[in-house]
Amino acid sequence: MSGMTETSRFAAVFVCLVGAGLGQARAATPTSSTHPTVESVRVGFEGHYRVGFWTPVAVVVRGGEQTVNARLTLSAPDGDGVPAQYFTESFHLDRNDERRLTAYVKFGRAQSTLLVTIAGESQVFDERQLTAGENNADALFHAAYPSTQAMVLALGAPIGLEQAIGRPSSAADGVHVVQLGAAEDLPDEAIGYDGVESLVICSSPPGVEQALSSGSARLAALEEWIEQGGRLVLALGGDAPRLLSADAPLGRFLPGRLDEPAKLTRVTALERFGGVTLPRAATRRGEQDEVVAMRLRDVRGAVELSEGEFPLLVRAPRVFGEVAFLAVDLSRQPLADWPGRRLFVKRLLSGRSAADQRSDDDEATASLPTQLGLVDLSGQLRAALDQFHGVTLAPFWLVAALAAIYIALAGPADYFLLRALGRRMALTWITFPLLVALFCGGAYWAAHRLKGDRLIINQVDLVDVDSASGKIRGTTWFNVFTPETANYDFTLAPASRDATDAAAEVLLSWQGLPGGALGGMEQAMAAPTSVARGYDFSPDRAELRGVPIPVWATKSFVARWQTQGEADIDARLKFAADRVAEGSLTSRLERPLTDCLLIAGRWAWQIGDLRPGQTVPIVPGDQRDLQALLKDFKLVKERGKNTFVEVSTPYNPASFDVASILRQMMFYDANSGRRYTGLLNRYQHDLDLSNHLAMGQAVLWGTSAEAASEICNHGRPLSGPDDQHWTFYRYLLTVGRE
Repeated sequence: MSGMTETSRFAAVFVCLVGAGLGQARAATPTSSTHPTVESVRVGFEGHYRVGFWTPVAVVVRGGEQTVNARLTLSAPDGDGVPAQYFTESFHLDRNDERRLTAYVKFGRAQSTLLVTIAGESQVFDERQLTAGENNADALFHAAYPSTQAMVLALGAPIGLEQAIGRPSSAADGVHVVQLGAAEDLPDEAIGYDGVESLVICSSPPGVEQALSSGSARLAALEEWIEQGGRLVLALGGDAPRLLSADAPLGRFLPGRLDEPAKLTRVTALERFGGVTLPRAATRRGEQDEVVAMRLRDVRGAVELSEGEFPLLVRAPRVFGEVAFLAVDLSRQPLADWPGRRLFVKRLLSGRSAADQRSDDDEATASLPTQLGLVDLSGQLRAALDQFHGVTLAPFWLVAALAAIYIALAGPADYFLLRALGRRMALTWITFPLLVALFCGGAYWAAHRLKGDRLIINQVDLVDVDSASGKIRGTTWFNVFTPETANYDFTLAPASRDATDAAAEVLLSWQGLPGGALGGMEQAMAAPTSVARGYDFSPDRAELRGVPIPVWATKSFVARWQTQGEADIDARLKFAADRVAEGSLTSRLERPLTDCLLIAGRWAWQIGDLRPGQTVPIVPGDQRDLQALLKDFKLVKERGKNTFVEVSTPYNPASFDVASILRQMMFYDANSGRRYTGLLNRYQHDLDLSNHLAMGQAVLWGTSAEAASEICNHGRPLSGPDDQHWTFYRYLLTVGRE
């Protein structure tokens, strides 16, 4: 009987275990969900992206048992660690349907978090929290590259980009190459290229004809990115006739007209550019080892490299960006195994003229300063905008002295006072609260005296006007100081008089601090913040809603805007002998420009004030060397001699001179900026127009007393007597040839 009982117990336990196993198996089997779900998330380009830049985030959503209208929301911390929400437009999701949505997010921390939410009008369907570095089969979310490290996208056959770039000289510096699997990985909005320095399209690019077809969103995004300051390198080799013909979508970027390919009888220019000769024995083995090049006629732009009358490398401006065309195929023999390919590709990527290449290596080895925690010029500009009129920070020694006095009064002084009053120690319940109240009231009064009670905005407008196309690109930085804890709804309205009635497109966001210093985007630990709730980006990214700013705190913002205008500077310029410009400039502006500077090639003319209707002659002999001007060269008497030498004024990274900082940012490469300033210019590299000077254009720079944009809160302009604003204009001008 007992044996039967034990057997029954064993059977019962066995049945329970099997049932539990089957139950677990059923639970592990995927079943259709009632509501839409997040299936997968991919951040960046093949998982690669840069902190502080707009980044594409691909989200695959699967529908549930019912057809719904939903919206995708992504939330990530901004540069101050405050959560910011990014919205996509509402979308329709059919029953059990699968959709791939692309959103654009700006991550403020290298080790960031990402909250992905699918919601309807009144309920949340699904929510997923991700942390950078925790990758799995359905989530690709690496830690971000530093904002000061460049990123190059490559599409097509490899040409040795990684080998050409090599290892970074420091943790803050470096260039990363991301090889895309297909052209469909390219963004469908221009801001998706925000963190990209160059896009290199080589031979056999997979899916490029479908993804970049005429009228497609990706083609429009690519074109807008280039025109707003991007750089496209076309190295298509034998695929050029098919992909760059007049009726092909990519043909619009070609700086000329394609002719029949030809075999090069000489390769002297290639060898000089690569620094290594091509093996002559290899070129005699057969036709497969001959160098074939695509001939370009009616060239527009600067011929950087040529073999006699045969252009091999052409660089052409396209509004504020650049297109480079390479006539040879570096992925095929004999160039694929050529030892000089590494240096050749390095110079191709640099975007600098061959005459300036020697300084590249010197700048690459220059060390970055560690004082002040600055690594990038944009950080110095942000610090300059944090200097508010009427706001004084209490010096450290004063705070330390008051703290010592408080401790002394709350401790020994209180004790000896009560002891002198007849040892009535119980009175400390009165004296101590009075002391605390006195010091708190004094601190509050002192803070009001030092920091004031007014909202203050420091604002910088940089307006670029392309005289050939009439396109206008504006960049506005503004820092806000608030005397109270409040939420703000920020918008920005361009007010440049160069613009026509065309509507302006505005992109408004927070401005981060490059580097690992306190408050920097690359710091190991996030800086503490007193802000609990976040704020929202509008779907068109032109408005920031509910931005919380604590009392007596500052927050930094940046806006980029574009519109259409008219060419109000009539430039009649040409290059004469020794590449020195001559001619005249006529202002058709309605306002005067002050402190004007005309830059063409390596020369600069100090024009001074330019009044409406005024014509200024540009005469050879009146110019100064551009680097001598930007580095403020001065004559200094040599020690122990009666001779004088020109010496540059050392750059001051602690300076708050906004105009001086912007000059370095705007002509960084032309001034050998890294060697001179000791700082990088990577966070907003597209502001540097040095490459346009190398491509034969001129730049007129001047200042204006009028702000070029208006900052609003809840639709009402924000302005006050203590506000500061700086407005700078740059005009890209065409220069003819003798």
